[in-house]
Amino acid sequence: MNRPAQFAPPFAALGFTAAEYLRMVATGGFGDARVELVEGELVKMMPSLLAHGEANALVAARVYPLFEATARIATDLMISVSPTTIRAADLAVVARTAPRDRPVEASDILLLVEVAASTLAEDLGAKLFDYASIGVPDYWVVDLEASVVHVMSEPEDGRYIQRRIVRFGEPVPVPGTDATIVID
Repeated sequence: MNRPAQFAPPFAALGFTAAEYLRMVATGGFGDARVELVEGELVKMMPSLLAHGEANALVAARVYPLFEATARIATDLMISVSPTTIRAADLAVVARTAPRDRPVEASDILLLVEVAASTLAEDLGAKLFDYASIGVPDYWVVDLEASVVHVMSEPEDGRYIQRRIVRFGEPVPVPGTDATIVID
């Protein structure tokens, strides 16, 4: 007599590892889709609208001259969080020594920026927790809806000790420099 198959809970809860995700990326497994790995699950990211892309380009253009001799600036890059999580970040200032052929590690990051048009809850929630947990020293969220920049530093236990909000048009101090930039 046939009996229905039963799967043990560990089998049902299996997700992808970072290594499996990276193999899928390397072989073009996602095509043109933007996908990040969060706690073993593949999460499709929606394409951005002009406001998001424009803000990302603006921040990159304002930050680049401050670091061109000492660091590298990258957009739309992978951040290694854990063996089951690889986040996609909008922009980062990374050490010149950061490898180009794998996800960026927290130890290589000087500043990480997310632009929030429709992702504010995620950027100030789960992503903030992930970035603080791995020790990203400075994290900004450019909030397009409220026209402010959430500026965070001093990560500790999944949160940032120092947090402040800077309105668009006001100077934002750039970590690792004596300079400020204005986002408008």
